[in-house]
Amino acid sequence: KVGRLPRPAWPIVAGAVARACAALRRPVLILVPAPQRFADELRPWLAGHPPVHVFAEVAISFLDRPPAFDESVNKRLEALAALSRASDEPAIVVVSSRRAITRQTISPRDLLEGTMLLAPGQGPDPMAVALRLVELGYSREPLVEDRGQFSLRGGILDVFPAAADAPVRAEWAGDVIETLRLFDPENQRSVMAVPEASIRTGRELLLGPGRGAAAVARLQESVSLASLRADVAADWEDELARLESGSAFPGVEFYAGYLDSSRPSLLDHVPAGAAVLDFDPERQLTDARSVIEEAEMLAAAESGGGELPRGFTLPIV
Repeated sequence: KVGRLPRPAWPIVAGAVARACAALRRPVLILVPAPQRFADELRPWLAGHPPVHVFAEVAISFLDRPPAFDESVNKRLEALAALSRASDEPAIVVVSSRRAITRQTISPRDLLEGTMLLAPGQGPDPMAVALRLVELGYSREPLVEDRGQFSLRGGILDVFPAAADAPVRAEWAGDVIETLRLFDPENQRSVMAVPEASIRTGRELLLGPGRGAAAVARLQESVSLASLRADVAADWEDELARLESGSAFPGVEFYAGYLDSSRPSLLDHVPAGAAVLDFDPERQLTDARSVIEEAEMLAAAESGGGELPRGFTLPIV
């Protein structure tokens, strides 16, 4: 823990510790209020060595049905991906806060399973890839225009990976990819060939029929929809049907506590032997408690108004 240290000195001290840990091949986790701001202050002191990732705070509440692919969620997934490589690339820094940790994330096992590589000369067939993209939380659309979308037309599959700057188009010859090209989402024209495309989940969860059906079963065993208003109940039944089929939809993260009842957090990804710097823990605890209490108050109000089943498990750690 770091206490009684002037706020302007925090990034200087953290930079010195991070460089020393990089020399020892130890990853570093920094917990601090306002982690994005702190990471921006820290980077000049490190100049990219070691690299800095942010397990970010997500401003939108689960109860507000957040957008499917939020930039802060991408940052969180990038930080988790960096931690998953720590055995081979240990010189990394992850900046976060207790407030960020209160939001449930993907488990280490699901993160490992939630990555797919496309390359010319390899399979599987386009239908198998499309089914896998659904499990990774991608939505099928007529045209691919934004991250987290894919389309399938015969032997041509377009997909916009969650962490990519441009979408990719794969064309199959039989069960093997023949060409792989980037394309412009504005005019849908192919731009240039690429040797491979790595596609990872853009959500902090995995989907699919098996997972969705198990989540709906857990929810129905623990809560009743009988207390919901008639106009709200129809929306719930529609979402549960989509969840049971394993489909992605805006706000599916709301059901994360049922999709993964272990409710994993950032701390499940931190490797043994990592160094931890903890700046102003009392303020962080206050911030984290306020987030949890606000979510619980909103949930209680929605339950009282017939908008949320009583006893619903929020995806909070």
